[in-house]
Amino acid sequence: MKRKALIVLVVCVGLIGIGAIFGVRTYNQLVKADEDVTSAWRKVESAYQQRVNLVPDLVYVVKGYAAQERLTYLRVTQARTKLIQFKLPSDIVKNPEALMQYQQAQDKLSAALDQLLKVARRYPEIKTSHSYVMLWKRLKITENSISVERKRFNELSKYFNTLKRIFPNVLVAKVMGFQEKAYFQSAPAAGEGSKADL
Repeated sequence: MKRKALIVLVVCVGLIGIGAIFGVRTYNQLVKADEDVTSAWRKVESAYQQRVNLVPDLVYVVKGYAAQERLTYLRVTQARTKLIQFKLPSDIVKNPEALMQYQQAQDKLSAALDQLLKVARRYPEIKTSHSYVMLWKRLKITENSISVERKRFNELSKYFNTLKRIFPNVLVAKVMGFQEKAYFQSAPAAGEGSKADL
């Protein structure tokens, strides 16, 4: 009888130990994946900030050649101002609504920049300006960086969400309060202006 009780006790302790090891391993995986998503978001945010920083110089150069395009400059400036004033919540990667609002503000800037670049294409003397060419190249590189970082962010969000939803990880995720990550989805036509050639 004592022997059976000892075996049951050892099996129970062993199962609890295995469960604890599994729980700790799963928790650590979820924490790492969560941090990867946050890091990827910071890179997306940084790439967008680079684009926002280019806008005043680009508007200034184009405005010098095509002063009559006031409405276009106004739209670009308003879209940039709205982005600067946008308050990013700290939980944006867990908040699909906030991410969508931020995305819409970025899409408006993309559309306004597209119009600005169309204005620039109508004035051949702008396209020969060294300042414009350098800014246009920087904008093109920045747009590419945005695309790459958004893709990486979405991949890491997908990995985290999948890891979190797999059984038995879902048990640890629920107990520890891990929330699903939002995905970045851009409007189909957003940012096409920067893809145009000089």
